[in-house]
Amino acid sequence: MGFRVTKVGLLGESLNTAVGTHTVYSIGSGYTAMVKLMWDYQGNASVGLSFDVWVGSLQIYQETGQAVDSVLMMVQGQGSAPVVYDPSSLFLFDDANNLGPSQQGGRIMAPSPWEYGLGSDESVRYVISTNAADSMVFRVQGKEFEVG
Repeated sequence: MGFRVTKVGLLGESLNTAVGTHTVYSIGSGYTAMVKLMWDYQGNASVGLSFDVWVGSLQIYQETGQAVDSVLMMVQGQGSAPVVYDPSSLFLFDDANNLGPSQQGGRIMAPSPWEYGLGSDESVRYVISTNAADSMVFRVQGKEFEVG
């Protein structure tokens, strides 16, 4: 049994802010992938929202009742779980003009250090519940392999 690289780099991206489940990347039968994730989103300006991230059947992140109009992004942290923070306290961020991910506001977005394996017919997805987000950038990067 061998592996042949079929894709390298950005495998999927979603800017979808609506309430619901959003598939960013899915892999077909006979393929496998090693992926890293990055996201940057801004909560609803009026009411909070909930945000979950799934890799295959594993829920890797859950944010319930995110504060109104806050911005969270995935960054390198300690331990085995993603660390998120409000970048307005660490990077240049134009809070007065509500610059979110689509405008970048001086923030730097990079993939997490954690790598996840996907098997045939699995996907990376996020779920927004309660209320829509004001802005979203969610990317999956890595390598996809054909198994043969």
